[in-house]
Amino acid sequence: MNSNKLTPIIISILAISIVLLMIFPTITEPISNLINQPARPYDPAATYTGSALLILAPRVMFTGGESAITIAATDKGAPVEQSISFMLVDAARVATTLTSGSTGPTGHAVATFDVPDLDPGTYTLVAQPAGSDATFNGSVRIANSSALFLETDKPIYKPGQTIHGRILSLNNNLIPVSGQCTIEISDAKGIKIFKETLDTNEYGVASFDMPLASEVNLGTWKVKAEMGQAQTQLDLRVEKYVLPKFQVDVTTPRGWFLVDDPITGTVDANYFFGKQVEGRVSVVASRYVGVWEEYATYEVDLEDGSAEFELPEAGWVAGTYGAGGMGSLTLNISVTDTGNHTETTTKLLKITESPVVLQIIPESRLVKPGMPFNILVVTETPDGEPLEQEVEIEIEFVDTNYNYQTQSSTVTTSNGVALAEFQAPEDVRNAYIHASSGDASQSMNLGAVYSPSGSFLHLVQDGGGTPEVGDTISFIVYSTNPGTVYYDIMAGGRTVFSATSSERNISLTVTPQMSPKAKVVAYIINPNSEVSADTLPFDVIMEAPVDLQVSFDQDEVEPGGDVSVNFDAGSRSMIGYSIVDESVFALSEGRLNLQQVFNELERRFMEPQAEAHPEYWTPVPMGAQDIIEEAGLQVLKSPNLDVPEQVHEPELEGGMRKGGFFGDVMVMEEAMDAAPAPQATGVPTAAPISHDQDELAEVERVRQFFPETWVWEPELLTDGYGRAEVDLTAPDSITTWRLHAVSSSPDGFGIAETGLKVFQDFFVDPDLPYEVTRGEEFPVTVQVYNYLDKEQQVTVTLASTNWFDIIGSSNSQIRPSVFNSSSVDTTGAKPVGTATSRISMPVELALPV
Repeated sequence: MNSNKLTPIIISILAISIVLLMIFPTITEPISNLINQPARPYDPAATYTGSALLILAPRVMFTGGESAITIAATDKGAPVEQSISFMLVDAARVATTLTSGSTGPTGHAVATFDVPDLDPGTYTLVAQPAGSDATFNGSVRIANSSALFLETDKPIYKPGQTIHGRILSLNNNLIPVSGQCTIEISDAKGIKIFKETLDTNEYGVASFDMPLASEVNLGTWKVKAEMGQAQTQLDLRVEKYVLPKFQVDVTTPRGWFLVDDPITGTVDANYFFGKQVEGRVSVVASRYVGVWEEYATYEVDLEDGSAEFELPEAGWVAGTYGAGGMGSLTLNISVTDTGNHTETTTKLLKITESPVVLQIIPESRLVKPGMPFNILVVTETPDGEPLEQEVEIEIEFVDTNYNYQTQSSTVTTSNGVALAEFQAPEDVRNAYIHASSGDASQSMNLGAVYSPSGSFLHLVQDGGGTPEVGDTISFIVYSTNPGTVYYDIMAGGRTVFSATSSERNISLTVTPQMSPKAKVVAYIINPNSEVSADTLPFDVIMEAPVDLQVSFDQDEVEPGGDVSVNFDAGSRSMIGYSIVDESVFALSEGRLNLQQVFNELERRFMEPQAEAHPEYWTPVPMGAQDIIEEAGLQVLKSPNLDVPEQVHEPELEGGMRKGGFFGDVMVMEEAMDAAPAPQATGVPTAAPISHDQDELAEVERVRQFFPETWVWEPELLTDGYGRAEVDLTAPDSITTWRLHAVSSSPDGFGIAETGLKVFQDFFVDPDLPYEVTRGEEFPVTVQVYNYLDKEQQVTVTLASTNWFDIIGSSNSQIRPSVFNSSSVDTTGAKPVGTATSRISMPVELALPV
């Protein structure tokens, strides 16, 4: 969905179906400083006398991190003071103290503590009230706190190059931790060829290097890192490749077209040193009809590095599950510059019959009997643009006797969204939702919350929008019975805020620990001692933990020029950085980014939220216990409290129940034939120049340093203020260099990127194959780039060496025009020897003054 064009409320509510629990803290302030009602010192006099006691504890604790346990104590509906101690007991009955504290007269508190450094495994959590032999027991899994992040200097390597790698280990607060990790590298055939045990330092950093042999198994290699129970894996490619000389970008009015729409778009081509490409564009369109079928071609000249194209409509195509039922069309684009060098790219488009994609997003996947029930309706184009559309919604509520009650509503979306409001019946057990808008439709099944006494609690966010850190967020609480509402804010597998409210409006200040996603868990102890609960996720605008600043002291330098890089991480840090040719990343990506961090956090702190069920699957009602456990918590309670659990009904005779058959319904499809992959051609290898005629330009410098990775520095230590300055000499490659940096410190980590262009107005670039066979004849093509303000007369001479014979003339002349590139086939060559490492093919260039 296009978040720039949709209202902020979509971002908040869409998270219900995507992620419910992550943490991206931006400060290291202890949780205990943020809790509204922290536990008071343990008071032995605050003894247990049979009051109603409810304890919420995490189901998983991470060693080295913080955690918290919530306590609520009441007597006949009134708060009472209660002191409790907590310990973990292993299988050998060895006890480890966690924490202790008192609720105070409010009857509610949160006890925070540092998780002890215990061996990973399952432990018994024992809560011992003061002055009583009674205990309340639960089960806690202790997990290694390390989250591992792995990156390499490049995503792709040639045989003979060196893989540079860096590991970063963080705890669940994303603070660096030291420890021992193991690195393993397997080749494309799964053969393990590298293993090394490393110790991460106080900044959580360890680095490694692995030189590749000249003959290796080509394909996808896997790099795996393990530290205790934590592990991560990175794929990289080892191939015989040449770097692209320019970037080809394809834009279309949208990422989809109707079956009868002409296919239009624009091709832009730019050299990696920033200049526009002049040349010709070829577009080949293929549609998927069970196999890929070429159906149209188009050719046009580039003007100022850009060209437009128009192809006939796709017509009939085959829809696939992976494309959401829509068809697929590929555009294979080739651009050939004036130097006769070609680069290619591919763009995948969707072909659809309807311009509307309809989504229905219930505020909760559980219906609360007798409570308001809202559904967010989203209408958008196939590529996520919001649409104003009329939508009809119908809900069939099914009661405990399998009677059906239908409610309907018609809404019109504004900026792609609308809210439909319904009222659930008192005895609902599940609901079936169907929405339609023109040809678009969507349906889903929802379960109901179970309560033996019909007591329920329901949360709704008050107002829309995604709050920033420091803003106030509010929730409205609907409940069957009056009473004190207890609520916790869960993020990262732990409580980051907790309080109570006698009102039905909850307001709190958003803290960095809640960013970017958190969940409010609210519960009430009803007069009949039954607990009702609900949860609701919310988004917070992300804040980076460390604002790492990186910059070059110049935007552009000439080959061999001096340049400095300045780093500022705010406090003493270790910075790992690499500077790599931009054209390498045109092949693929492979560096640590924020999305990797969020994916790791989601994996660590979330249960899977996407569910697949048989077509006629009927949800089973859930109780307060299930709702709380889904939030990553467990319930420890006194016997006089009732926390309802999910009701599992026996299957009816014949394997049927009202609403359909049991049994899975599976839809499978054959994999689509792969579209032709873009083939990069050309290697930016420049050659020395000299003069051999009178009145020729004087040689100022011979370019001879053409790395793909200019700098790899995995462990740069800053000063006490987080600053560092590095002096460098620019390589000879005419390109844009991309600097990628990751810092780590006790304040957290930071990620930053910047770029530097290396350029001169006149240069040559040989266009050579990756390898040749002895006895094979091959052309030696040299591209000449002239960005001077006048035309030049150029003589290119190929000097002989001992590993190849020159066929024909060894020199050629060319007159490149102003602000353009030209190519010359200087001659042919035949290898007569071998050159298995870095080869030298001298090209002499004569340029008039």
